[in-house]
Amino acid sequence: MPVYNENDKKKWTKDKRHWYFRCTYEDINGNKKRYKSKMYLSKQDAEDAESKFMIKTKSHDLITNNVLFKEVFNEWLFYKKRKVKSSTYYEQKKIAEKHILIPFGNMKLFNIKESSINQWYERIEKSGYSIKHKNKIIGFFREILTYAKGTYNYNSKFVNLLHNIKNENPIDEVKIDNYWTYDEFKIFIKYVDDDYYNLIFNFLYFTGLRVGEMIALNWNDLSFENKTITINKTLTNRLGNGSYMITSPKTKNSVRTIDLTDNLINLLKKHYENEKYVYKFSEDLFIFGNHKHLAVTTLREHLKNYINLVKEENFKPITIHGFRHSHVSLLIYLGADFRDVAERLGDTISMVQNTYYHMYPEDKSKVIKLLNNL
Repeated sequence: MPVYNENDKKKWTKDKRHWYFRCTYEDINGNKKRYKSKMYLSKQDAEDAESKFMIKTKSHDLITNNVLFKEVFNEWLFYKKRKVKSSTYYEQKKIAEKHILIPFGNMKLFNIKESSINQWYERIEKSGYSIKHKNKIIGFFREILTYAKGTYNYNSKFVNLLHNIKNENPIDEVKIDNYWTYDEFKIFIKYVDDDYYNLIFNFLYFTGLRVGEMIALNWNDLSFENKTITINKTLTNRLGNGSYMITSPKTKNSVRTIDLTDNLINLLKKHYENEKYVYKFSEDLFIFGNHKHLAVTTLREHLKNYINLVKEENFKPITIHGFRHSHVSLLIYLGADFRDVAERLGDTISMVQNTYYHMYPEDKSKVIKLLNNL
């Protein structure tokens, strides 16, 4: 390719550079690209630069044409780790490895084309996951290929195949069956004969805290005088190495102080009197577990065992998270509105409305009653 001398001296650089080269080359997708270089002092400098540029382009094509998807995946993970909380990163890593790395890991990036993406998309679409979870998986794949587009010049038309799955029934309400009414909770709790776990299940039911929020609580978060508990952190063990970490709560709304019932305060006082005799006791110890936090697996196991003791026919089991839903059910039964529920749960009002609106059957009939009364 020839080099050129810029005749217009106004376009020369301050140090009199005026030679440059222009060339055409193919990118890794076979697309023709034009390139104009910067200015050089001499014709020879421009020719040398052109030769180096063409060699570099061909070398880069060779490398990127052979790059494996798993290399791109790991680069994306490295980027992701710096952007999100440790617990979020580990959760997203597990999902992406299971649904994206396993089917595509050993493929070359540029062998992932329309047919393989469409086949993968169809499998995700037909899976039994919720639409929200399916779209989370699709979103991660889209992120990875978008990264590949910017870093390796991967074809953007393939990225555009990964659109979110539409909810065909957008007006369907979210149905939650993972909760106990107050009467059901009373049936369950009478079988919990251990004072420690009786306190824990009462605490979960009457506060609605997320399990990580509860486990992270220290004695200095509790005010016996004001009958309140302050939630400003959460505990996660989703780090992939068996360890745990205390982090900031899930959202800014999650930082809150809530009132406790008199019964809970009495149970906590009794627990506090027992814990004061723990070796090297301090207010910094965990309320549930003292020096070492209560393990979620242990809590799940005890919940399951106590549920199995219930003799009432057709008694419905729930999960640990079901206590949070149960608390909402209780608040609604007592007449709390969305704002009260959202503040206590540490959620937004819209989140509570979208999730729990079906639990407000009377509210739906209030509108027509008001209009009729008018």
